[in-house]
Amino acid sequence: MSKIFKSQTHATELVRKVSGLLEGRRRYSDIQIEIDGKIFYCHKIILALQSKYFDAKLYPSNVQTDVGSKIVVEDVCRDDFQLFLNFIYKGEIELNCQNISGVVRAADVLCVSELKKMCAEYILETLYIRNCLRYWRLAERTGVEKAIEACKKLFLEEFAKVVQTCDLGEMTDTMMEAALADSSLSIAREEDICGMFLKWLDVVSRKKPFQSCHLLYHIRWSAVSPEYVKSKLLNNPNIVGNCQCVKFLTNVLSYRHTGMQFEGLTTFHRPSTGIEQCAVIVGLNTGDSISNEMYRVSLQNPCVLTKLQDVPTKMEMEASACVNSNVLFLTGIGPNCRSVYRWDPLSGWGKCGDLMEGRRRHSSTFIGNSALYVLGGYIDDSDKILCSVEQYNPVTNKWLKVGDLTYPTECAACVGYKTFAYLFGGSSREQETDVDIDLDCVQTFDTATKTCTVLCRPLPQPERLLKAVLWQNSAILLNCRACMIFDLDQQTFQQRDAQYAAGVSHFGLVLENQTIFIIGGRMTPQHCSYQKQQQEKDGRGTKDKKETIKDKNKKGSKDKKDKKDKKDKKDGKGGKGAKGGKGGKGGKDGKGGKGGKDGKDGKSKKDAKDAKDNEEPTCPKEPKCRKDENPQDDDDDDDDEAPPCCDEVRSIDVNHLIENCPTANWQMHAKLPTPCLVQACAVLTLPICPPSENEKGKKKDKEDKPKEKSEAADKGSKSKGEQPRKDEQPQKGDKPSTSKESKKR
Repeated sequence: MSKIFKSQTHATELVRKVSGLLEGRRRYSDIQIEIDGKIFYCHKIILALQSKYFDAKLYPSNVQTDVGSKIVVEDVCRDDFQLFLNFIYKGEIELNCQNISGVVRAADVLCVSELKKMCAEYILETLYIRNCLRYWRLAERTGVEKAIEACKKLFLEEFAKVVQTCDLGEMTDTMMEAALADSSLSIAREEDICGMFLKWLDVVSRKKPFQSCHLLYHIRWSAVSPEYVKSKLLNNPNIVGNCQCVKFLTNVLSYRHTGMQFEGLTTFHRPSTGIEQCAVIVGLNTGDSISNEMYRVSLQNPCVLTKLQDVPTKMEMEASACVNSNVLFLTGIGPNCRSVYRWDPLSGWGKCGDLMEGRRRHSSTFIGNSALYVLGGYIDDSDKILCSVEQYNPVTNKWLKVGDLTYPTECAACVGYKTFAYLFGGSSREQETDVDIDLDCVQTFDTATKTCTVLCRPLPQPERLLKAVLWQNSAILLNCRACMIFDLDQQTFQQRDAQYAAGVSHFGLVLENQTIFIIGGRMTPQHCSYQKQQQEKDGRGTKDKKETIKDKNKKGSKDKKDKKDKKDKKDGKGGKGAKGGKGGKGGKDGKGGKGGKDGKDGKSKKDAKDAKDNEEPTCPKEPKCRKDENPQDDDDDDDDEAPPCCDEVRSIDVNHLIENCPTANWQMHAKLPTPCLVQACAVLTLPICPPSENEKGKKKDKEDKPKEKSEAADKGSKSKGEQPRKDEQPQKGDKPSTSKESKKR
């Protein structure tokens, strides 16, 4: 017979005897620890069981290593080590504001996790404004995550008080970066952050030169005035001594004057300032009519859209909008498209002087942050494409004709850079045949000399309905089928894959906080065919990556080819010539048709390629053009149904486009009130206007209903043991079909 007996006092007695080893530890000591010249007599087994540091030192994996009878420990002072010994022998420790720094450092060096937890609890219980930065720095050095989060949260919430009462020298570069990068920092103005940053910079620069230029990337420069940058930042000796900082702040000043953004620039505001960056859309063009409504789409917060003040006059199609000093200028509206209005977020709409020539499909831009220019356009009454350039004088409130473009132009992309207004592509008209053509030229209007020139480097192909945004001394150009980058200094083009094209026409394009946003637009057949090709290419790899848009369009349906042939005959152009035949002027029978890609003009592919490679770049007197065979504007095509409009606001990281990543990661950002075309839109800084509770509830209900239906459908399919088929899912193109019906009616 056997029976197990358990001692009731064993654990208590063992702890008491181990604790007693501190008083008589020399008798049983088998290791000596030397710290700052003082010897501590300890016991290997107790140190190894409680500390991973001593476990690795006293019992190394290599058995042949001789540990010896003495170990020297650095990075820990003798008083803190005495408290450490009390804890591992007795299991208790007394913490206070004087010893907490040393104890948590000893716990971190000697790898005692339980002691670090106790130190973290003490920090959380005694944390307040005056010791916020000291505790934050201590927790950062020792890796106490809970304490780091608590200290950072207190700093963000009580920013003003912490800056006034604490020594900013306690902040490390990592702490400063974490504070600047956090959008929840509670401030009234972004310039308060700059003031704190300069104060901190003066303290830390006494120890070492400032080298952390990347800290400037986290300041919201859209809320810092150019005067503050010049007077405070660029006059600080610590910043002036750093070339990278000076270059960055110079680019910031350029952004504030011209709107040209660059890598590293942060423009989204902090919510505590009460303002945000928004895309303002003027007039919703459904294809049948255009309203005078104005909406704002929050670029910082997805799915937030608010109605603004209506335009006080008749809104016209294809107007133009641009911004100066956070004031929106809208040109080409009202009677005969001559009216010009300005909208200030503080005072609302105000009328400016009328244009000398009414126009639409024109371009507008500010040059030098003061002068507004309107270039080209189209007059409905006389069916004329304009070449005139008008300048607005805000002092006299009048417009003045200051010059002409080289070619009459409409539907062109426009950017302002230095003293030049750049016009990319667009449409014009042949004087002899009176046929609309698409241009491939880049026209530059010099506002200083009032002259226009055509650059030697043309577009890769004739394009119209382009939209442009400025990015790092370059213009990013998009339309429904193409994406290009034009270096304004080098005057060179770089083409991007078709997946980065907008996929829609008549859309709005803005760039903010290193993100490109495409707003609304009209879907095109090319976009639909491109989507199908992308789905087919998923299983074929990247074999057809270099295929051009022109080649892709040839894979369309037979109806499209028939339609094109009819238009060719109508314009007096011949069809494709016979194989090996020489291309002629063309006629109705198509015998002298233009040679195709397969050498149908009598020349082989190799000869054509060699001739193209050996061609020297010259400045052509006449631009290349493409006759208006397949117009992107549907106003003149009454026989066919207009393609459906789009109500999506999509976004993509601008760096993905610049680097031409293999996959274009487009994201859904928001939905417009209705599918529509967008011509007049721009970015403004507006007060935050959160949606009402009713709107939130409606939105939530709309989101929940489809989920409930899908869950019910999934349950039903699972109960039957069937998988839902792809063709039964609602397709992306199904929704806009209602606009087709309305167009018919």
